[in-house]
Amino acid sequence: MAKMEYIVYTLLLLISLCLLLKVSFFPWWGILLVASVYSLFTLSIGEWATEQSKGIVSTYLGSRHMIQGISILILFEAIIMIAFCFDSVKGNKLHKNILKLGLFLYPGFLFALVIAFSVVHTFWTLTGINFRVITYSLALIVFLFVTGGTDLLRFWIKKQVLRLELLFICCFFIIIFSVIFAGN
Repeated sequence: MAKMEYIVYTLLLLISLCLLLKVSFFPWWGILLVASVYSLFTLSIGEWATEQSKGIVSTYLGSRHMIQGISILILFEAIIMIAFCFDSVKGNKLHKNILKLGLFLYPGFLFALVIAFSVVHTFWTLTGINFRVITYSLALIVFLFVTGGTDLLRFWIKKQVLRLELLFICCFFIIIFSVIFAGN
């Protein structure tokens, strides 16, 4: 496995952890909403994912322009999450406004890249199995991952301040790995 693949997998893992940490601040209905939206997204990209070949994905990952674009999206989302962390610090006396509400409600949309990457790679790995079965199974796994992972994080890390610090650290590492990703 090439070094670049390790960076990609680490970024995907950190983005997933960042989503779980961010969603752990939501009420129960918000968690269900985010899990449902990502499950529906998984179902909706099933047909698209069947058309992706290893050559197409290698072309995407080999294109410097594409890598830099993805890296900018990753940096932008990490900055939004860091802004949420700074805004949520106790003692921050900013009055409530639409920006603060937006920072709170934004779950992180880069998890869609993680899902797309996972669906395509699962199709490559599980040849001979009906693609619809794989897609429905992955949608269920995504739903359980978001709801169960968030509940586990809330159970293991009860204090919101610690989850906030972890979110900040996770976003910091996402920025570092994104710069490395764009530089290779």
